[in-house]
Amino acid sequence: MPVLRAVMVVARPTPSDGSSVTFTVTTPGAVGRATTITARSTGISTPRYRFAVRNPSGSWSRPCGTYDVESTCSFMPSIVGTWTLRVWARDASSSELYDAAAVDTSYTVSAAGAATCPHEATSTDFRGDPRNAAGFIRYCWPGEASCYCDADDDCYVEPGYVGCR
Repeated sequence: MPVLRAVMVVARPTPSDGSSVTFTVTTPGAVGRATTITARSTGISTPRYRFAVRNPSGSWSRPCGTYDVESTCSFMPSIVGTWTLRVWARDASSSELYDAAAVDTSYTVSAAGAATCPHEATSTDFRGDPRNAAGFIRYCWPGEASCYCDADDDCYVEPGYVGCR
């Protein structure tokens, strides 16, 4: 079954030096499913990006650390509601807090429905701890109510569960 993805683009008004940053985000958002923000800057010769998200409870976090050469950042929403996304960009040689900032944008996260994983466990058995370093599992057992699978065939543990068994 094809998976539909929408893209939202936001931009800050251009500063006097002509630099700007925009970003896109995969939608729709769902608890327990990876959300990826992709930034793009103009007018900055060696851009570094910083991403921040605020959950519906009002807590800010930087899921991808501080300024980095990576223009993408993925995070796993854990709460249903309206999240706020923010992206900054600056040149690698800059001492400024930022050279360009995207306008904050709201991002709606809904409850995700359980899905049946489309594949059997691989020869690598992750029953002890099926999560990888990013905090989500790669392999599920078919029919598990606590598993979700995305379009790339990665499976995720439903919030409140340790893993698929």
